[in-house]
Order: sequence, then structure tokens, then C-alpha cells
Amino acid sequence: MLTTKKTQLLTLPEVDDSTVEMQDQYNNVFDAAYVGAMYGRKPHSATKYALGDLPYTQPQDRYEFTPDDQAELDKYNIVTYAYVLDLPLLTSSRTAAENMHIDIILGWDWIQNSINARVANLFVQNAKQGIPYSEVGFNSIANAIKGVFIDAADLDIIAPAVDANGLETGKPDYQVDFVQPGQLPKSYETKREMRGVNTKYHPMGMVEDVYIENTIVM
Repeated sequence: MLTTKKTQLLTLPEVDDSTVEMQDQYNNVFDAAYVGAMYGRKPHSATKYALGDLPYTQPQDRYEFTPDDQAELDKYNIVTYAYVLDLPLLTSSRTAAENMHIDIILGWDWIQNSINARVANLFVQNAKQGIPYSEVGFNSIANAIKGVFIDAADLDIIAPAVDANGLETGKPDYQVDFVQPGQLPKSYETKREMRGVNTKYHPMGMVEDVYIENTIVM
């Protein structure tokens, strides 16, 4: 199986659909139900142990599907739908490649798509006079891009920056760099291309598991 950073592997719970009643209730649509449940949610909405109530999808058998089975799936970053305590829930948020989590990838996509949309909208807003090939024009484009990262931080897509002591500064950890037009080769201006724009950010992680050590003092 070929996978990419954005590939998520789902394993379908076994369903005995030999009867009409079962066919009406469960249609083995775990993948479609999952995509439908994810649609419209914020990029960093929790999925592991949080996303449930999937329509037409039967969870893994609560007695036959053991913690050892779950551990084997986790080893390969495979997601399934199983009982957690008394509720059927999604069991993981990891994707298949590089141990990345689906919320980080959704945030990544949100940033890329939002940058494209806002820069395109900037051209539309300036259709009558255009965006000048000058520092003023370049700065307006850079500001549109920075606005995306500011909004991404408000959505918890971007982690807070930390100081030398590891304490949060209260500012999001991102960077937008660009080259002013006077520093670019003349050939780029001839082709009317703004080059040298680079962005980077530190994605925000989400708590999924808590490990607690209890000490009894006699």
C-alpha cells in the first residue's frame, strides 16, 4: 500500500450483515461516516476518544476487541471505531505516515488554502488599480499572509512561542519572510512575479492521553 503524509488508514469493524435487519442498520460505511462527521469541524477538533455517533457504522465488539488488538493497530497508526468505556468512539488521530496526527494535517491544509484564498481575494479587491511591484505592494501581500497565521493561532493550529526558559511568550510561533522587490533579480519584475516568500510555523499538539503516578505516604 502506498501512503503519503496525508493518508489515514481505517480498519472496518467486522459486521454480520447476513440478515436484512442488520443490513438496514449497518452498511459498513466507516470511511464515509468518518468523512461526513469530520466535515465542517474546526481543524483542531478532537477525534481520538471524542468523535463518535457515526451513522450506519457498527463499532468493534466490546468483548472480542481487546486492548491488545487496539495496541496492535496503534503500532501501525491504524484507526478503528470501538467502545471506549460505554461509548463507541474513534480510537486514534494518527495518520499512516511519519506518526503525524490528522489535526496537524488539517491545520496545515487550512493554512495553505486560506493563504491562497486571501491572496487571490487581495488581487480581486485591487482589480481596478492592481498591486504595485513595490515595497507597498509586497507588504500588502505579506500582511494578508500574516493575517492567516494570526487567525490560525486563534484556532489553536499554531503553538505559542517560548522563551529561552521554555515559558510561553503569549505570541504564536510562526514566521513569514519575503524579499523586497529591489532585492530580486530584474527578470522577476519583467515577469511580474513576487518570489522569495517563505513561511514556517510550529503546529499545536493536543492532549490525548494522561499518565498519572500516585504515591501513598504512610
